Amino acid sequence: MQETNAYRSVPLVSLYAVQLISGALAGLIADSSTHPLDTLRVRVQCVRKDHCPPSSFQLFKLCLQHESWKGLYRGFGAVVAFSIPAHALYFASYENAKRALEKRGVNEEISPTMAGVAAEFFGGLLWTPQDVIKQRSQLQGAPGVIDDGKYANLRRSVQTVWLEEGLRGFYRGYFIAFFSFAPFSALYFSGFEWSRKIMQRILRKSEEESNGFIDLVAGTVGGSLATVLTTPLDVLKTRYQVERSIQFDSSQTVFNIRSRPSITRIAFQLVKEEGIVGLFRGVGIRLVWLVPAASITITIYENLKRNLEKFL
Repeated sequence: MQETNAYRSVPLVSLYAVQLISGALAGLIADSSTHPLDTLRVRVQCVRKDHCPPSSFQLFKLCLQHESWKGLYRGFGAVVAFSIPAHALYFASYENAKRALEKRGVNEEISPTMAGVAAEFFGGLLWTPQDVIKQRSQLQGAPGVIDDGKYANLRRSVQTVWLEEGLRGFYRGYFIAFFSFAPFSALYFSGFEWSRKIMQRILRKSEEESNGFIDLVAGTVGGSLATVLTTPLDVLKTRYQVERSIQFDSSQTVFNIRSRPSITRIAFQLVKEEGIVGLFRGVGIRLVWLVPAASITITIYENLKRNLEKFL
């Protein structure tokens, strides 16, 4: 299979640089602009119903009343520290995996799915520590949570995880995160590539003539599909990563699980208390958070990449 024009026209070393720079900047901008929504997502998925109704609006109102707007940016230090290298690694992995697969004759309809899984595997090496630190910080100040100051800022959060759990603590939930976001990435990139081709046909644009509007629409379609289908895994992943590290004023743990927490125990307890619908807790706020984040990221990434390639 022939390489695309972009791969033929840009030297390989410069191509890597374009992917790293574009991915890093796109990810940081998207994560910065949508962080308050992510904070609400974490609280909706984890706050116990006996402390507060799991409503995004209710939690938003309480956050502003008791913490001001700063509460919505809890855990943002972890985003600043990890987002740039994580997104750079993620997009570079995706582009190079896709390129390698297509060079080996893998169908263009399948290669984005396989490359998306590869991207998630490598990106997760940095995203998992970010999530562990960020989510624990985001729960500080939430209804019923005992704020003991352990996760007050990035330095204290890193110190707490290291002293209490060691290196393994930073990778708590890596595999459930992978099995949550690998399908997300596979569905997202497949939906994005498929939607973009349809938009290009409708607007009669070639791949080289693609623009921000096409990328935005395609990113929204791909992101929406992937978000809804992977929400149950995300709920379990989030609760597992904060279980035992966050205490409520009337419960030892998030789920009140007395034995050693595991994904299966958390899933069983959640379904027992709330039914199957509990696995989709926060799907609305996750859509409001993740779809814009994914759309903004892919739009900025594709446009930055196209413009940077022109200078090489």
